Amino acid sequence: MGKKKKSPKATEREAYGLKILKASHPEVRRLKKEYEPEIHGNKFWNSSYLIMDYLAHQGLAEGARVLEVGCGWGLAGIYCAKFFGAKVVGVDADDKVFPYLELHAALNGVKVKTKKARFEDLKKKTLGEQDLLIGGDICFWDEMVEPLFGLVEKA
Repeated sequence: MGKKKKSPKATEREAYGLKILKASHPEVRRLKKEYEPEIHGNKFWNSSYLIMDYLAHQGLAEGARVLEVGCGWGLAGIYCAKFFGAKVVGVDADDKVFPYLELHAALNGVKVKTKKARFEDLKKKTLGEQDLLIGGDICFWDEMVEPLFGLVEKA
């Protein structure tokens, strides 16, 4: 007897107007065979909902330039691109998360640029060109506190 195929609803969800694939989705499973993230980028983190909720209430200028640091799958940045026409760059130290970000961006009909960089690698010039700096669940090891604090100071 063959394996029972999961319904699309079982492998995806919708929140804040975005389509979000679960780890069990066939496309995500396919990516995991080729791109295994090394720094906690193995799933969508729910803290992005907080950022989306804040922006849903606060708003964002149309076409704003947004830098999502520690972007992982990039859902908060994708939200900015989809609902505010933001020009988004997803930044992560682990470039193996970018295929997941690109999959979700395409699924939601937007484009998001990517940049591999650690917090301390981001230059004042790059930060100064942004209208908004966002990131959720990005300080998960003690040794990340100082570089993240330095990034916020620099920004």
